[in-house]
Amino acid sequence: MKRLQRPVRTTILFGLICGFAFGPLCFAMNYLVSWSSAICLSFWMVVAGYATLLSYWSKQRLQSIAFPLLFLLLTIFLMDSTVGFYILALIMVSWIRSGICFKKAGWMRFAIELLLCTLGGVLVVSFTPGSIFAWSLGVWMFFLVQSFYFVIFDIGSNVTEDYYMTGLFERAQKRAESILSAGPQ
Repeated sequence: MKRLQRPVRTTILFGLICGFAFGPLCFAMNYLVSWSSAICLSFWMVVAGYATLLSYWSKQRLQSIAFPLLFLLLTIFLMDSTVGFYILALIMVSWIRSGICFKKAGWMRFAIELLLCTLGGVLVVSFTPGSIFAWSLGVWMFFLVQSFYFVIFDIGSNVTEDYYMTGLFERAQKRAESILSAGPQ
């Protein structure tokens, strides 16, 4: 579980796994629902897995992400557009990440979320996937774009590092910085 606490690396690796599994998952779902619904349902499962990771990193309960995921699930059967569903999924991921899991107010976070949603939407509009392989690549690109959030805000630095992974000098430096930042009592 320690390795899951590196958000950038885990997001990229999770996206790669989801990209490889997306095609077989779509074909399996196609036995139950139509092809466009199978793509959306498979993508919903990917987003639900990512939302679970986000709640794990932020130490939020899974009930807090239930409403956005349920809303997104219901739109699969109400919408007939896979591109529209993808854009709505981008908005839901932004809501889960910045509105539920990592709640810190500020225009900077809003601007970054807006930029990530726009970048993801532009990728969908300019690279409209026509085959299952293109959708699989799109899923991985989705997670590459989502990993920028953790690069920009450095969420992983708040996570406790393994004691033996850092050197003696780094531990002493961090301890000195924490003492100096505490100031006089």
